[in-house]
Order: sequence, then C-alpha cells, then structure tokens
Amino acid sequence: EVSFWINYSTQQNYDGVRLEYTKNGVTWTVVGQQGSPNSTNWYTNNSLFPTSLPGWAGASGGWQFAKFKDLQFLTNEPTVQFRFVFVSTTFQGFPNDGFSIDDFELYIPITVSAASQEVKPANKLLIPGGQPIRGLVVNKGTTPLSKVAVTLTYGSLANVIVTDTIDFNVVNGAPLPLNSTYWHTFSQPVSAIPGCQTICMYTSYPNQQNDLNTSDDTVCNVLCAFDSITPFNGYCEDFEGTNASWVALNGITFVGPTSWALGSPGKANINTVHSGTKAWCTKLFQNYPAADSSALFTPVFNVTAGQCYTVKFWHQYVTELFQDGGTCEYSADSGNTWKAVGLPYDPLWMNTFYVAGFNGPPPVPGWSGNSAGWIYSEHDIQAYNTGPLMLRFRFGSDFSTSFDGWAIDDFCFEPKVQPCVTAVIENDGDEIFLFQNEPNPATGITNIKFTIPGDGNVNLNVKDIAGRQ
Repeated sequence: EVSFWINYSTQQNYDGVRLEYTKNGVTWTVVGQQGSPNSTNWYTNNSLFPTSLPGWAGASGGWQFAKFKDLQFLTNEPTVQFRFVFVSTTFQGFPNDGFSIDDFELYIPITVSAASQEVKPANKLLIPGGQPIRGLVVNKGTTPLSKVAVTLTYGSLANVIVTDTIDFNVVNGAPLPLNSTYWHTFSQPVSAIPGCQTICMYTSYPNQQNDLNTSDDTVCNVLCAFDSITPFNGYCEDFEGTNASWVALNGITFVGPTSWALGSPGKANINTVHSGTKAWCTKLFQNYPAADSSALFTPVFNVTAGQCYTVKFWHQYVTELFQDGGTCEYSADSGNTWKAVGLPYDPLWMNTFYVAGFNGPPPVPGWSGNSAGWIYSEHDIQAYNTGPLMLRFRFGSDFSTSFDGWAIDDFCFEPKVQPCVTAVIENDGDEIFLFQNEPNPATGITNIKFTIPGDGNVNLNVKDIAGRQ
C-alpha cells in the first residue's frame, strides 16, 4: 500500500499531478486510474489535457488523504522508486497555488498480527487488594482476528498473573476486523500492594499462529496503589514526614497535573501552616488557575459496617465567593462515585450550598469565600459496608478571578462512639440556585445552569454589561 496527504489548487482538467513508479530507474509507469478499486481519493481526472494521463486537478479544498492498495506489481521486486509528476498547460491567465504533498508512506500489509494498546485498572483508582484489570487489544492484521492470547504481568514481565484466550466469535459475535479494538477484563485480578508497580499485557498467537509483527505486542503502565489503613485507634497526619500515602490527582481524570502541593505556602493571605512547617495547598506560591479541578486523596481506610467515624482537620481558604472553593467527599466503590460528606451549614462544616467551579447541577456544597485564617472543621461519617472507604479534598474554580486557594493541615480520621451525627437538616428545601454562565466572558452563546426545588415555570432575565435586557 502507498498513502500520503495532498493539498492542491490547479486549473481543472489541465494542470495537475500523477504518481508514477519504476523498477529499473528507466521505465516509469502510472500508478492506477481514477477511482481504482481499493483506493481512496485516487485521482480526480482520467485524462489531463497536456498528457492524456490521469491525475489530481482542480481544488482539493484543503488536505486530503490518498491511498492505493494492492500494489501487486511490486511483488518480489528488489527495488522500487516513486515520483510525483506535475504538468501544466501553456495557457496564461489561470494562476493557481499548485500542489503540496506530506506524510508519504509505503506500507507492506501484515496478514496476521495483534497488538496491545492500553492496560489500566477497571476501577478509576487502584486500591490495595484484588483489583480487576482491563486491556485494549487491536487487530493489526489484514485477516480478521478470531482468537488471541493475552497475558497480564505485575511488577515484572516474569510475574505472570494470568493468560486468557479471547474468542471474538464468542465475546464479540464475530472476528475482529483490521484496526478494530476490544476491551478485555482479565479473568484474574491483581493483588495490588501500596506504592507504584509496572503492569504489562502482551498478545500472542493471533488466530493460533505466530504473530508476524511482535514489536507492538507489549504495552506497560506504571500504576500506583493507594496506601491502606485500618483505623482501630484512629489515624492522624500532620504532614511533617514523607506523606507518600496521600496522593494528589486531577479530580475528574484521576491523573496529573494537579494544583495540590505539599510544603510551606507563601502567598498574600495563606502564608503560614497550622502546625510544623508543612501543609497541603493549592499552589504554594501562586494563585490557583482558572478552570481548576484538583483532588487530594487520603489513604484508603478499612472501615466496619455500622461504625461511626469523625473526619477532623484544620484549613484556610481564600477564594472567589460561590464561584471557587473546596469540598470533602467520600467513595465506597474504589473512586467510581463520590458523595459530599455531610450537608452545608452543619456545625463546623461547609459554608455554602454550591460552588459554581464544580460545574453542577446538581449543586455541589463546599467552602468558599474567605475563612479569615486557619479554622477547624469536623464531621461524622457512618460506614454502611465493611471494606475500603476513600476520602478526598476536591477544589474547583471557574474561568475568571482567582485568589490564594485552599490549604489543609493536621488531619484525623477516628472511630467514634454513638451518637453519630451525619447531617443536620435545618433548611426548608425551597432554595433556587443559579450557576455561573459558561463560557464567561462569551461571544454569541453562553450556557446558564440553574436548579429549582420543584416543577414550575421559570422566568430567566439576561442583561448585558450595559444593562440591556
């Protein structure tokens, strides 16, 4: 196969380009005709005026991809050379840009080959214990893929976890076509241990034959499993050590980059820690960025069903009121879903029903505005199931003004005897929330989100900067 990208503007039917090949450097032959079988965008004319030979002419309207398959005339040839031939007439008065060519490729199709494209946890986050792993398989051969063996390793290629055989007629209903992909969940989970390990998968024996291209059989990824703690007597962290068990990730994608950093902050307002010399802060020396979504994860706590626990910490925040701020959330399903701890305006807890930077609806409660220094917060949380419980401090901002941000210090997670106060409901539920429009500023169209307590008609008045409605 031969393929390339072309961009041209020439006089239609007169000026253009054709592709030729030679086996001996003397005799040149045109490759194909207009619309040759198994070709893509191959010539626009069968006979250009100057030469009566085919070619591309006229206006492509931008870059186009061209491909010619089944170059059977090159089989067993030791050498071959291609050339692009541009021709034009002697007519004047029709100036055009001409012809451009890029990304030329001569490709020998492989009949039988499978490749590993990606390997990752089935859950969004990797926690200690048995964790399912998924791998993405792609058919790189021209022959449809009926079966392939996939092997999962953890820590090193020698530490094989499992080798599965995928029968695509069974799991997919049909063989896998060329360049098609399939997500496979391995039959044996990985017993993840705290820290970072290399996880790999590799394919072998596509269609029960030797793979004709083994260079893309293996793919690896470095996965970091969270630390696990059973808080029988409580867990407290002042962040003065290495704190490897706390992890900062993007709050949506669960990868980097993130604004959370550990150290001694030096900003206009947040310029101290609560104790010692270190605290976690959204940027140590700069304001938080626009459209931020950064999450700081605690270790994984092994909790007991029915047991009450108290989350305690000191923090300081300086943000744009209602637009930017932070929240505290928990997950009991390896980070797949998250819920806010408690309710806004609970004692010693969140001070707003919503933070626009979290991009509701539904509204996400949190802390926003100016705490006027370090303040203490605590809240009870009850475990409904025995198993892992994750906590995170998530920060969000909109697209406009930014300030110092949010700092966390002296965290504790402790078991508590009854009573367990998980929420204090005092509001009457008749609030209306209007969120920041996005994008802002905007030209033409902007999106405005809002929530109301029930069904009914809504009047929404929009005014521009001059007050015109």
